[in-house]
Amino acid sequence: IWATHWVADVTYTPLETTLIKGARARHARVMGGAGMCVHQAAETFKLLTGLTADIGRMQRTFAEAAAIREKSLEAAG
Repeated sequence: IWATHWVADVTYTPLETTLIKGARARHARVMGGAGMCVHQAAETFKLLTGLTADIGRMQRTFAEAAAIREKSLEAAG
């Protein structure tokens, strides 16, 4: 039954919350806060500049920054 469910957690950090990890372990489809963060930033960019943001580029940049942050947290940890 879990495979037919979506679980969303809009927390930006950590990206892999306990809720997301538990839902994924039960084979639910999940959506974390990264997508919301990127799309909010893209909409803000458009509101402030009148230009359409490159969402793909923003997603890649977010993922790269998140990976760097996770490595630094692990090293400090």
